[in-house]
Amino acid sequence: MVLIPGFKKKNGECFLSLGIGNESVKALFFKKEKGEIVVLGNYYEYLDEFGQSENRDFETNLIKKAIISVITKAQGQIKIKPRSVLIELPANIIKARIVSVDYQRENFQKIISEKEETDIYHTVFKEIKKKAFEEFAQKTGILAEDFQFITLDNLEAKIDGYEIQKIQRFSGKELSFKFLVTFLPKKYLEEVEKIAKSLKFKNLKFFHEVQGLKYYAKIEKLTGIFINIGGDLTKIFLVKNGRLEMVKEFEIAGSLFSSALSESLGITNDRARILKEDYSNKTLSEEVRRKIREILSPYAQKWFSALKAELKADNSLLPHNFFLFGGGSQLPEIEDIIENGEWKDIAFISQPEVKIILPKDLKNIQDKTQGLNSPREVSLLLLCYYA
Repeated sequence: MVLIPGFKKKNGECFLSLGIGNESVKALFFKKEKGEIVVLGNYYEYLDEFGQSENRDFETNLIKKAIISVITKAQGQIKIKPRSVLIELPANIIKARIVSVDYQRENFQKIISEKEETDIYHTVFKEIKKKAFEEFAQKTGILAEDFQFITLDNLEAKIDGYEIQKIQRFSGKELSFKFLVTFLPKKYLEEVEKIAKSLKFKNLKFFHEVQGLKYYAKIEKLTGIFINIGGDLTKIFLVKNGRLEMVKEFEIAGSLFSSALSESLGITNDRARILKEDYSNKTLSEEVRRKIREILSPYAQKWFSALKAELKADNSLLPHNFFLFGGGSQLPEIEDIIENGEWKDIAFISQPEVKIILPKDLKNIQDKTQGLNSPREVSLLLLCYYA
């Protein structure tokens, strides 16, 4: 069940997919043709190239400038007019959570009618809203009524322990539901809608990156722990047999490692970021790499501790395969500590293994730009499957 419908698609129609992050903005033009996602243009730029902002969360003018720039450069000489626009919002603004709700029927021997189904979901949705919004209201200080749902997907429905596709025409007493909800503060939604309106975007929809991953994982029947290491946040998605089981996040990510280099070496943040990328791409001398490794190792351990804390809360046998993507995923310390670190009190099927996902690893992608080669592009590409 999806309360916010997807696009009505026609073969060959062009889409624009925008990824707005805390550090960068990405644009990707694509169309779906004969079962393939055909990438026609793509570009990304860091926000600090357009000036500095005191507001780490959202700066309208800065983001608007960046969007115009990446769209123009992604288009290049090709005259592309997208029919629809997909916007992946910053993970510190749009939130995704899996929420479980139970419901008990009084007349449980009676078959569920269409009207009762509507009444049940009305009650369930109210409880989901309460659970999801109140958690973040406590964390952020934003009132629960100042949040806005974006999507609400039914992951699982059971009656008396038996999983079903639709509750109507069944009887039973104990109903349980599991929903993936995405939402954000209304004030941020209003800001990004203003940007979209000023840029004359039409047929516009907002997304959390988990929606593309959820869709792709279901199609490919994937199992694993998917980790997107972005600028300010690391996002964790647990998938088992194609089903999304967990969504978590913590506030240690790529910018922490850049800041560590900046402070230790006395260089600017943008220079530190470039140095970190050169280090990850193994283009530096061994002597320089050794120095950087010494600086970053304690921060990798801090990141690892935060990851373990989130996974430990799951209390289940976890798949051993870790799939990493995002701009910070190529740091060698990350892969090394996952495969060789101490996983006390966390049970895996076997010894953890890491794979860094690149665009070429995704199925049915035809890259006409020949420029998709980084794990930072993966989340936006996954969203293309959802379109």
